[in-house]
Amino acid sequence: MGAPMNVEREFATSPNAERVEAFRERVRKALAHDLRTPLGTIANYATILEYYDHGESEEARVFGGRIRASAMRLSAMLDELAEAWKLASAPSLPAEVDPAGLLRELLASTGIRATYLGDDAGSSARCTLDAALLGYAWRAFLRLQAESSARELLELELHVEPSVAGTCVELRSGALELRSEAAAGPPGEPLRATAFARQPSNRPTLDGGFALSLAEDLIRLHGGAFELWGRPGAAARLSIAFPRLP
Repeated sequence: MGAPMNVEREFATSPNAERVEAFRERVRKALAHDLRTPLGTIANYATILEYYDHGESEEARVFGGRIRASAMRLSAMLDELAEAWKLASAPSLPAEVDPAGLLRELLASTGIRATYLGDDAGSSARCTLDAALLGYAWRAFLRLQAESSARELLELELHVEPSVAGTCVELRSGALELRSEAAAGPPGEPLRATAFARQPSNRPTLDGGFALSLAEDLIRLHGGAFELWGRPGAAARLSIAFPRLP
């Protein structure tokens, strides 16, 4: 079923103020850099249209389509940033959650098509964690996987492991491939979200790991652990661990 998760980990112990400042820096970077890319594209194509000879209407439609796509991308990025800021500003609210049920609700609400391949017995057990944080991270991961994959259906496995330290939830995409890789040995060192998203995929996305990088920082902000293996659109694992409350 894959390499065992490290549930007996040491959770972040740095002062909360430091983690808050790290997340604020991520937001500043998004506003100063990430969002400038679609804005720049919109401005460039708008300038072209402003001075364009509209004799060739097909070319004008192409420019208009690119402006619309960039505007939609910017809107989606702003929505993700606003939701991330809301989660960052509120205290974590752990509660008893059914992770498998949460995943099913998420797939239904996003329209992402997936099939389950042998969830382990623990995945159906209720555990204490922050459903809003987990849902935000899962949505970012699944959207990137779905948009980057050449397959119509994602092959998912869910594994939940509670421990004295907390609860570790691992979502695996490309489950059949991961099973064969597990027999070959350990998965290697985990990746940061930005490094994960930069890897080649079957269908590269415009946004890449924007939402996923925000999710990583949110989990760390609230004292959790966030680890990724694999690559977009192929076999990949997202492991999130939540510390147990005192």
